[in-house]
Amino acid sequence: MKQFVFILFLAILSSGCAALHTPQSEVLLFEPNVADRNNGKGFSLNSSIVSRNMLAYAVDTHKHEGARDALAKRNYYGISFSYAHPMKLGAFGVALGSGGIGLDYTYAYADKVFMTLSGNAAQNVAAVLQMPIYKKEKSGLGVGIFYRNERHGLLENCREGYCLGINIGAHYRISAVGLQLAQYFDDDKGRLRIRFSLGYSPELRGIVVVGGLHTGYPR
Repeated sequence: MKQFVFILFLAILSSGCAALHTPQSEVLLFEPNVADRNNGKGFSLNSSIVSRNMLAYAVDTHKHEGARDALAKRNYYGISFSYAHPMKLGAFGVALGSGGIGLDYTYAYADKVFMTLSGNAAQNVAAVLQMPIYKKEKSGLGVGIFYRNERHGLLENCREGYCLGINIGAHYRISAVGLQLAQYFDDDKGRLRIRFSLGYSPELRGIVVVGGLHTGYPR
């Protein structure tokens, strides 16, 4: 019953957000001792691509009559509950919450290089190729390169920043490529993963950042 209430609360809380989730399949394969730590499920708080050039780009290139000079803030962040299952080749994950539903897949090359693909119903996608700098029982650090492509928009039929998709007009897409760092810490109470990405967006012609936190499902 407690698990059901938690999932329901999370779904309500994340109904107005659309950023990509932390891929649970990546957590499942990248971090050791998965079976003992029950890393097949967890929840995450993530940002979308963040740049000070976003509003100016949207207004200059995609604004139309009826759209406001205001970004749809629901695209800025995402809160998701996720689950992953190991497969013969890699692992497959599903996320509920941000963007409605998200899917991810991770494949490990000889436990040294990991490729992760992810996407959600809000039409955001990402790919990460990473490798561990070190992997220990209670901590680890991974570094890699990422590519992201996200769908954003300006407010149209809504006066607030947090609006449903039907209230968002002047849609446009933003892409970015760059470097990702993933640090995790583990103890008897659970596991915390911190993700930080720094990249470049050709549309925005500037530096962008992406951040996120992931933790195991409450016992």
